[in-house]
Amino acid sequence: MNNFWYLVGFEYKKIFIRKSFIVAFIITLFFIVFSCATMVMGKNSMSDYSNTNLTNYEEMLLLKQYGQELSGRALDTKLILEASDAYKNIPTNLDVPYMLSEEYLTYALPYSSILDLIDATYSKSSDRFEYTDFQNISNEDAENFYQIRTEQYRTNLENNPLFSDENVEAVINLDQKVEKPIIIQYDTGYERFMALSMTNVLTIMMLIAFIVSPIFSDEYQKGIDNLILTSKNGKKSQSFAKIFTAVSISVIISIISLLVCYYTLMLIYGFEGANSAIQNYIGPLTYNFTMLDCVILLIITTCFGGFLLTGFSLCLSSIFKQSVISLALSVAIVLFGMMNINGLEKVRYFLPIAMGSFFDVIAVQFSFNIFGVTIWLYQAVCIVAFMVGSLFLVLAYRNFKNHQIK
Repeated sequence: MNNFWYLVGFEYKKIFIRKSFIVAFIITLFFIVFSCATMVMGKNSMSDYSNTNLTNYEEMLLLKQYGQELSGRALDTKLILEASDAYKNIPTNLDVPYMLSEEYLTYALPYSSILDLIDATYSKSSDRFEYTDFQNISNEDAENFYQIRTEQYRTNLENNPLFSDENVEAVINLDQKVEKPIIIQYDTGYERFMALSMTNVLTIMMLIAFIVSPIFSDEYQKGIDNLILTSKNGKKSQSFAKIFTAVSISVIISIISLLVCYYTLMLIYGFEGANSAIQNYIGPLTYNFTMLDCVILLIITTCFGGFLLTGFSLCLSSIFKQSVISLALSVAIVLFGMMNINGLEKVRYFLPIAMGSFFDVIAVQFSFNIFGVTIWLYQAVCIVAFMVGSLFLVLAYRNFKNHQIK
């Protein structure tokens, strides 16, 4: 066993002494931090305040103040009608976008998060719930918000051919566990983490592919496979050490990168909102999750996505002598996960990049009934990733072990 950990340490050392790894890792972390900070940098000419001297950072602080003032209030009839009254101050015959009007900035902006929360409930088909509709919302519609929310979400799911009737019922049944009325909480930092999840997972998977792809191929290129495969422990211990190193470093990279993103956002927007219900971000969802639950879940699913990609890359690396081939194919499978191809929608969710995206693995409430047990998409992707990734690792081990040396 001591020999095994010595070999693992040796494999780590081989990775860490590569300047390309150090540069790639630093660039990855810099890009993640930069992505977090872009929304509060400079002055956005398309923002609500384009006719003022507010910077994006000052805009964020103002919205944070409004969000904190609403925190703790229930999203009920009283608050919906109160927000509607605020929007009634906006004229309907404006020559500029209503969000640039003085009336919006003065009266409605503090309640803009309320409109963002309820528009999906009151929108009909392709007709978006506009501010003018909000101005004229009836007392009855405001009182029946949660009933309308459930019915509208059910209709949307039933109109989606990817959802079976059984799946729809499972989603709606989950709503019974969601606390109502929803309690408004300021959680912008967490919302930004979810919004950046696709960017984060793309960056992470690219780095994993870059690090893992040469692990076996480099041995072929340098002729070291002759030494490894003819040594006492080469065919077994060294191969296992390489696989363990690749898997563990993919997990470490995923966790470190996502934690850097998380803490950067918390420092910018504040740590408030950990216990905020997911419905504060996407109102129709029926998972009984907090925003912190979603962060932890995304870290887990991203690690499993990295595990799957690691297995795939190692298998390719054990086959091809040129690491550039395994790297190119690994990058291709990562990018393929970003494509929406008719007939392959559900398959895409089981690819590495989709597994770390909030809008794929959590916001899409697919479920699978296996022997009477409901398995949700975020659970299914982890199970499949572990099984398929493990199969790839076994193939990589066998390929390297049975490699014909010269």
